[in-house]
Amino acid sequence: MTRATASSSPSLVLLAAGLLAAMMILPSCGPKVPPPPPEFESKNRAPTGDNRIEERIIKAIRLQQVSDADISRLQRAAEKGNATAIQWAEYVTILVSSGELSSALNLLHRRSIDALGDEGKAADSLGLAMGQRRWGACAQMASDYLARKHVAGMFLVRGLCRSRSDGATAARSDYKKASAMLALDDRLLATIEQLTQKRASPGRIAPASEESYGSLMGAMMQRGILDRLFVQHLLGRFETSLSVGSLDLGSLSGHEIRLVVLSRARSYRQCYAMSRAVRPWRPVLRGSVTMDFFIDALGQVTDVTIAEDGWGGHHARGFMNDCVTEQMEALRFPMPRYAMARRAQHRFAFSD
Repeated sequence: MTRATASSSPSLVLLAAGLLAAMMILPSCGPKVPPPPPEFESKNRAPTGDNRIEERIIKAIRLQQVSDADISRLQRAAEKGNATAIQWAEYVTILVSSGELSSALNLLHRRSIDALGDEGKAADSLGLAMGQRRWGACAQMASDYLARKHVAGMFLVRGLCRSRSDGATAARSDYKKASAMLALDDRLLATIEQLTQKRASPGRIAPASEESYGSLMGAMMQRGILDRLFVQHLLGRFETSLSVGSLDLGSLSGHEIRLVVLSRARSYRQCYAMSRAVRPWRPVLRGSVTMDFFIDALGQVTDVTIAEDGWGGHHARGFMNDCVTEQMEALRFPMPRYAMARRAQHRFAFSD
């Protein structure tokens, strides 16, 4: 009995050692997690690779960090009327981003009234009002301007603002006055009235088709800045290369949003690698998540939410969604047009 016990001990020892070794080896059988990219932990901004976008992002960051003394200096220059176009744009953006839209509109409106005949300056005040969906203020500013000087494009803008604040029929008389000053083809006028009727909501309206925009803008291109401004706001499409004012009050296209989101592509892949390694790591995580988010007046990301979870109920989906959300909150964008908070969406898809 003693010999039997003694002879079986080496086998038991070997078996225990084998089990221990197997337990030590098992973790290495799971997915390998690569070292994270530098921006993953630090939440530093990742470059987009586009110099124009980078310049505008840096400008937005600088405006966020502007001192009280600098703001006072910009205010004095604007009130005295000797501010440069860059100073005007910076001061207006700061006012809007700090919740002082009415002050910004009043300043720009006085500036346009003092420079009757400068349609670019008039477009700055009207564009800001329309961009911020202050349709009543836009109609009043246009009326103030028209009381001093009749401009065909100003009648079009006032008609649009009236249609958004009082209903589509309010625009007809202004459109006819615009045509009386600078004739609109009957078919073109009918098209404008139809579009106004269709797009008379005071709230956010989806952009019209590129075909509609191209056709109408082509017909109005030679008429003037205010006419082009009218087309853009009627159809909700804004071309960054087309000048519709004297100030740079921000711009942000869908293509540019995508480039900024993808600037953190390495970090999203890191999230995926880490999520796949969450125990139990089988089945393999595959699928997608669509994220909704807002871009504020100075290009910062706010209110990141999950629009659609396509992970099929995988146990690691919460880790993955939280990780992607955290990385998206570190994004920085150029300032949206007219410092208007912009809603955006992006879909992330991952597989082996």
